[in-house]
Formats: sequence, structure tokens, C-alpha cells
Amino acid sequence: VGGAYGNCVIAIDGVTNQKIARIPAGKDIEDLCYNPQNNKVYSANYDSDDVTVIDGATNQMVATVEVGDGPLALCYNPQNNKVYCANWRSDDVTGIDGGTNQVVATVAVGDYPCALCYNPQNNKVYCANGASYDVTVIDGGTNQVVATVAVGDYPCALCYNPTNNKIYSANEVSYDVTVIDGAQDTVIATVTTGDAPRALCYNLTNNKVYSANYSSDVTVLDGATNSVIATVEVGIGPCALCHNPQSNKVYCANCWSYDVTVIDGATNSVTATVAVGDCPYALCYNPQNNRASCANTGSNDITVI
Repeated sequence: VGGAYGNCVIAIDGVTNQKIARIPAGKDIEDLCYNPQNNKVYSANYDSDDVTVIDGATNQMVATVEVGDGPLALCYNPQNNKVYCANWRSDDVTGIDGGTNQVVATVAVGDYPCALCYNPQNNKVYCANGASYDVTVIDGGTNQVVATVAVGDYPCALCYNPTNNKIYSANEVSYDVTVIDGAQDTVIATVTTGDAPRALCYNLTNNKVYSANYSSDVTVLDGATNSVIATVEVGIGPCALCHNPQSNKVYCANCWSYDVTVIDGATNSVTATVAVGDCPYALCYNPQNNRASCANTGSNDITVI
């Protein structure tokens, strides 16, 4: 868990739910990602313009990597063992070698890059650029830009559909999701959602994509047809999603009703509403113990479901 204002990363034991380490990091942590090949955790530190590298076994900081201005989002490329960092203020993406912790590339992208995702089928990295209303496509092997795809207004979240090799861009201001072909890097659909789509996740079990619409509800898209198949009423301010493949449930964190909505992945019905801490804003799933963890920014705690 990254502490945005505490300049630290907290490690929690997945079995006991106990805090086991507090690791110093940079200023204003905006994102984390994991490198399973080298067992490292990366922290994007927005106000110190760097990435902290943490050893996953010892919970010790092993490196600080200087990147662009305002690092905001991270993703991992397992094929080439690289970590990518989108830098909001310098309009570029930094590529970091997962083995050496060295910068191997700086790639110019659009204006205000704010989200990343990886396409393993074609070894590409996608970067959503909020202010230029487009998505930059980067070749994972060469670190070269291979396409720039125009999407809706203010793209702010991305996700990948491995079944149909599609990438989805949630466009917060135009209230829609752009569907991109992963092979051709062309737009194949624009799907209207609820108000202010801000987060996405993919359900591999049923080939569905979920869009958390901050000012309204959750839109469910069919991964094959690109059509809306359900609109799910949730709490106030839905802002984060994650999927539980073991129980086929989708969790939606609702920032202003201080709860998490649980959605059945097969029926699209709400099965539970779980009270959590203040202003829940991030979720992740632990498959080993079948638990979902919710980070509550207002009460500085984690709820484990």
C-alpha cells in the first residue's frame, strides 16, 4: 500500500492482515506495481520525480530511479522485464530495466499521460494522455511509438481484454469508453457509459468489462460485441474496481458513501454492500486467500473483505 502523503510504502502480511514493514519512499506516492521475475515492488513518487524500487523478500529499498516530472502511473512488461512509468508533467514514459534498475528509454507521448496498460499478445504498452485526448502505443521490444490513437475527452484509465485482444480507454469528460484493436491499433467502437468513467476492470470468466462512472453508476460491457449489457447502481462516487476470479465477483469502491459494492460477475446483480473506511479509493485482490483489500484514504486504513 502506497501512502500518498506519508512518503512510505506499507507491507501487509496476506495471511494475518498485519503490517510487517514500513518502507521509506519518495514524495506523494501515486501508483505501485510488481515485478514477479525479480520480486520487486515499484513506487511512482509524483512530487520527487522518481521511482522507488523495493525488494519483495526483505521489504528494503534497493534503488531510487530518476524518471520524468510527475510520475503518475506504472505497468510491467514480463516479456522484456521492463517497468514503465508515465510522467504527468513531462509528457513522457520512462522505461526501467527490471533486473538492473537502470533507465533504458524515455519515450515522448501525448499531453498529461496518466494511465498505462500492457498487451502481452502483441508486446505493446498503451499510455492514456489526458489532455491530448489520445492513447500512445509503444512497442515493448524497441521502446518506439508505433501509433497514436484518438479517443474521447480526457482518457484516464485503461484495461486489456486478452480474450478478444482489445484495449479499453475510459474517457472521463466525454462519458464513454473507446475500444481499440490490439493488433491494428485502430478504434473499433465508442461505447457510451454513465457520467465520468474513471476506472475499468476486466472479468475473464464472462468476458466483460466494467466501467466505474464517478458521477453515476457502473456500466457493464460485453467483451465480444462492445455493447452495454447492464447498468449497475452502486454507492456514491464509484472510483475503483477489481475482479475476484475465484468467486466471480467484482468489487467497486465508492468514495463518498464509504462502502464497497459487490457485483455478481455472471448475473450483474448486486450481492452485497460492505461498509469500509472513509473515502475508499483503491482495491486489490489476493488470490491465495480469496480476499479483497480496500485502501481508505480518509481514515488511513485498509479494509479486508
